[in-house]
Amino acid sequence: MKQRKSQDLALYRGDDFIFLGNKRELAQFVGVDLATIWRWKQPKHVEIAQDSDMYYVIEVEDDA
Repeated sequence: MKQRKSQDLALYRGDDFIFLGNKRELAQFVGVDLATIWRWKQPKHVEIAQDSDMYYVIEVEDDA
């Protein structure tokens, strides 16, 4: 069985970068559950949150 690589995610609040880590690390850092991180990663939420003071999450692509 293949082991899934943990995905790096970036946490932002408005235009400010807050934290980099996997979804469990982000959830622990902010004090929310994993479902909340999933919601913050959804395209519609990101679109709305970028122009406000709300948290949102984007995937960080590996250049390797």
